[in-house]
Amino acid sequence: MNRKELKCHYCGKLFWRRNSMIRCKNNYCSKRCVREAQIKGIIRRKRTYLTCKQCEKEFYGGSLLKKFCSHRCYFKWFRGKNASNWQGGISSEYDKFKQSKEWKKWRIAVFTRDNYTCQICRFRNGQGEHRDLHPHHLVSASKYPEFRLCIDNGLTVCVKCHGEIHSMNFRNRKY
Repeated sequence: MNRKELKCHYCGKLFWRRNSMIRCKNNYCSKRCVREAQIKGIIRRKRTYLTCKQCEKEFYGGSLLKKFCSHRCYFKWFRGKNASNWQGGISSEYDKFKQSKEWKKWRIAVFTRDNYTCQICRFRNGQGEHRDLHPHHLVSASKYPEFRLCIDNGLTVCVKCHGEIHSMNFRNRKY
């Protein structure tokens, strides 16, 4: 049998527990006994002053494994070089460009000019179906950076049509 009879450290009551559930030192028959032991100071958590890895502020921590004073510091720490997917800052110039204000203005200008309508299938949001609209560069923006912000180089297309444009079927199509 893989069960063992134990004596509660708080109330002294005998109880059965599986071997896999037996704790090192403290075994209690119920959550109520654990809570009462904590209140009376029988169970003490080791608390100490720690230093936050992000802001270097000292804080009173309950565990030596805790390294941050708050969730905000934890999430700030795991950005950039400390992020798990960090690859040495290899973001391309074009990726950085797509996060700029200039690109966002260009994108809105292309959508406005095309009246927020896909220029291939004439789809427009609000017709019962939702499809995202994408701005598409007619001349490759990564190969020809001088044409990136030219509004005449942009075309409003829906997600479906944008996928077709970048597929081989669309390129080989005869008009």
